[in-house]
Parts: sequence; structure tokens; C-alpha cells
Amino acid sequence: MKRRGIFQVLLTVALSSGLIFIRGVMRSEAGVKGACSTCHTMHNSQSGEEVNKEGAQSYLISRGNLNAANPCLGCHKIPTANGEFLVRLIENDPNSLVPQVNVDLAVTNGKVSAAGTYYYTTRDKTEQNGKSCRKGHNVAGMEDDNGGNEDGWLGVVPPGGTEDCIKSNFSNQLTCAGASGCHGDRNIADPLASIKGGHHSPAANTYEGRYRDGNTVASSYRMLLGVKGRVASRWEYGDHRDEILDQADLSGDDINIYQGTDKGVQGSKRHPGPDGSINGFCGECHGCAEGNTENGFHSLRGLKGEGNSEMSSPWKRHPTDIVMKANTAYWDYPGEKGKFYSQEVPVGFAKISKTGTVNDLQKSDRVVLCVSCHRAHGSQYDDALRWDYREMKTSATKGSGCFRCHTDKYNKNQ
Repeated sequence: MKRRGIFQVLLTVALSSGLIFIRGVMRSEAGVKGACSTCHTMHNSQSGEEVNKEGAQSYLISRGNLNAANPCLGCHKIPTANGEFLVRLIENDPNSLVPQVNVDLAVTNGKVSAAGTYYYTTRDKTEQNGKSCRKGHNVAGMEDDNGGNEDGWLGVVPPGGTEDCIKSNFSNQLTCAGASGCHGDRNIADPLASIKGGHHSPAANTYEGRYRDGNTVASSYRMLLGVKGRVASRWEYGDHRDEILDQADLSGDDINIYQGTDKGVQGSKRHPGPDGSINGFCGECHGCAEGNTENGFHSLRGLKGEGNSEMSSPWKRHPTDIVMKANTAYWDYPGEKGKFYSQEVPVGFAKISKTGTVNDLQKSDRVVLCVSCHRAHGSQYDDALRWDYREMKTSATKGSGCFRCHTDKYNKNQ
């Protein structure tokens, strides 16, 4: 009876913390697996010492300072990671592996997740040792614990957008989550409250073909509320600069499948729109889809050139969420006969099935994405690009970078 009473007390505390889905933990259905003590401490005291050296924290968190500029970094930017991607929070515990967001490509031999790395992003206008403010999103606390690493050129105003798209009572600088961030519910200011349930929900593992429906934070692509798609099992970590895939390869569990749309610009400053396009999500800040204004980067039909064809030129902004039509150079993407997809330059699909069968993704549904060219976090290249834009020259004999889509713009016959 005593044991049962203790368990009921612990259960009550865990539920009241708002983070732990007990059914998921008890039946091994939770997205996060392993000991609860990896992330939580009941009293922040063990053997006469504080478990969390930063003091007792909300949600019973056992590491990091939730009052810091960006609390997510307590687990996802560990000082002892030494540039590696996966780090164990607890030594010798394989269930405590946590992805890091500041990967040093010199340490990982060029390997990186699909989102990229913040390692090369600083507040500096001029490049120093391969780093500058041009290399990625300038996230609070990424360069130091007190924030302060606002973009040297842009401040907190995202290019193509306005400051109010990230403004809240919590923070004006970009954070990982919350009203000023990307992950979680952007209607909620507190970063941890905004991702509530995202780490623990059974939805993280109980879905068909890795599919995310965008209905909740937990069931959205990478906890980006409203975004649909299929997720890679290990964040697509690797060096994919020369990987050209067949259609059948996309049914595996190591490839992200991005949701696009063929219905034009969608979304608002707080939601990507009904189709769940990842482009609509980027557009929440980078020139919101609301009004599709002249200054917006996420632009399609409102800024296309003259003519009746969807592919009419000239464009004022590079289009996104536009189908790569037949009888155009783009139909030959990725530029190698018989191949279907480039991991260096990924495209999205207007139609994605939940099951992930071999032939469920069609050439006629391929669309251009923001992340076709950019890394979501950052990269070693300016503008968080996936390749060095300065090396894109018409004299090239290899169809990398821009030429994966613009297959008629380089000297491939040389």
C-alpha cells in the first residue's frame, strides 16, 4: 500500500507538471524514451547537491536555465558536445541521445542534419574564421547565454517581413520556440509551454509511414505547428552533397518528405495554411502570405511576370510552391537521367500519402521549396544556403546547386 501511495503522489506531480504523458511512458509509446530523470528532477536535490546547477526550474527540468534567453539550448546546445551531432545526456545511456544544433562540420567530416547548423552564425557583419551574421538565423542565446547576437545587418527584423511577426511580451529576438520562434504553438509566448506534449506524445511514434498531419504540435512536422510531411528517423543526418536518388529511395525512413502545395500562397503570421506547406510556414515571417505584398519573399502568383502560363517570366522573387511542369527544363530535375530526387537540393510534393509506398510521390506533384536552397537553421555558406552561390557559374560541367533545377543553364555537354 505504501508503494502504491508513493506512486500516486509521483503520478500527480508528473501530471501537474504538464509535460509527461504517463500512458506513453508506461507503454513505451512516448516520443522520448528512457529514464525520466534524464530530463527531470523531482526536488532538484541529490546527495546533498543541486541536480540542476542553475537552480530549481519549471517543469522539473534537470538541466539548463529556463530563464535564459533560449531555454531549449539547455539540451540542444551542450558545451561538452565538441561539435558533434548526437550527444548522450547520460553517459552510457543510448536512450539519452539528443541532437545538437551547433555542429562543427570539421568535426563531423561534413555531415549535418537537414536543418543545418548554427555553428557558423555570429553577430559579426564581417566574416571571421568562416563565421558571420550571414550564415543563418540569429537565434537568441546561440552565441552566448544572454542573447545579444542579433543580426549585425538586420537586427531582429526578418528579411522580407516585419518585426511584428516575431514580437511578443516574451522576447523580440528570434528563439527556438514560442511566439518569437519557430517550433511549437506560435500563439504561446513561453517557449517550453508552446511545445508542450511535443517530446512526450505517443503521436511522435504512432503514425503511418512517418507522416505528420499538422493538427497538433506533437503531430506536426518537427513540431512546426500546422506543417505536414514525413520525417526522417535520424534528422537526415549525413553528407548528401552528391546523393541523387531513385523514386523508390524516398519510401525509406531516412529521407524527409516535405509538404508543398499547388494552390498558391497560403498562410498567415501564425499558421502555414490549410495545405500545411513548409513554404507557408517560412512565409509567416519572411513576407507573410497575408496580402502577398511586393516586399514578401514568399511570393508566387501575385508577383509573377506577364503572360497566362504558370511558368511565365520574368519573376520578381524566386517562386515557391510552384509545380515543376512538364516540357520545361525543371522537369529534368535533378539533372541526371532516370533519377528522381537530390538530397542536396530537395523539393516538396503537393500530394503526400501517409503510407509512404514506393510510387506514392509523383514528378507531376514536385514543387519548389524555401528549403530547396536554404538550411532552416544555418550553414557554412552565406544566407544559410545549401551550397556556395558564388560557385554557380554557367561554365560549370556538373549539375550541382542551382543547376539541379535549372538544368539548361550550364555547360553539361562539355
